[in-house]
Amino acid sequence: MSRFAGVSCSVLLLLGLAGCGDDDSPRGATTTVETGSTTTEGDGPTLSEAQVAGFEERDVTFANLTYKVLDAHVSNQDLRSYADGGEPEATDTSHLILDVQVANPTGRQIESDADAISLEVGNDTAGVADDFLSDATGFIPANETVDGFLAFEVDVDAPVAEAVLVLGAAPDRPARLPLTGVVPEPNFPIELRVSGTANGTGPTNGGTIRFELLDATLFDDLPHGDTTSPTGERADEGEIFLQVHLRATKTDGRGNDLLADNAFRLLVDGVPRGPFDSATTPEGSTPTPTAEPDVAVDLWVLFAIDAEADAYVLLVGEADEAPGSIPIELPAA
Repeated sequence: MSRFAGVSCSVLLLLGLAGCGDDDSPRGATTTVETGSTTTEGDGPTLSEAQVAGFEERDVTFANLTYKVLDAHVSNQDLRSYADGGEPEATDTSHLILDVQVANPTGRQIESDADAISLEVGNDTAGVADDFLSDATGFIPANETVDGFLAFEVDVDAPVAEAVLVLGAAPDRPARLPLTGVVPEPNFPIELRVSGTANGTGPTNGGTIRFELLDATLFDDLPHGDTTSPTGERADEGEIFLQVHLRATKTDGRGNDLLADNAFRLLVDGVPRGPFDSATTPEGSTPTPTAEPDVAVDLWVLFAIDAEADAYVLLVGEADEAPGSIPIELPAA
């Protein structure tokens, strides 16, 4: 019964005329009609939901977390009722809702930062709405996968099939995941075929250490777990993580030498840069690599470098004792 009809009936009843119709529903009650994925209520907004046309399950990795998007739909359901899994409640606001799994394969907890997640739809950009309602943001425990959702406020007629999920906030190198179409192949890591040998002086006890460059890898996400990079889990725009794999053998002199950060420098267009980690495994490690007389030790040294330089030269051994040099050819990163 409409509000106008209800008023008319009240007037007629006061005049002692016949009642208005035979509707015996309580006044103010609403009638609910479900049609497909849309629920209509007599009073208030209409509850609606529509899948994103052309969407298929897909994933993207950013800052060592993998975001797997399982479903994408536009709905005006209240986000709290969506998070609770309770009775849907319609609102006047529409959201693009992405059901996701966030996997952390590392041995340390990593933050899924809501401020670094956004959605591009045409010329518009939206941030995550009510991120506190979902486990997809916040700290993701080590070696765990969590279920949650990401919601973004959109216009009801927004071209969501053209939307792109963007991970990263300036100055991060962003990761982009279109919701439909082809998923771009990741650009990193890039394994490099490099080599070279040079002698340097032991930084702890002197003597001669032979350093052999075996390979190198470029990363946009931090590859070492037991260190903190100058720019966090993700490299910045114009920057890249360079990991060099070396084999060191002390060929002359006594005593062991700790091959810590003071044993290496990288000349980037002639400017020396120090590493921020030296490890005995490619994933990073707590023990410092140690060169022992006549014993070969493998080590992985990590730098954060300018990705647009022209020349890179690795310096090995004590910096004040005529270090050896090994040029490294890097592709445009």
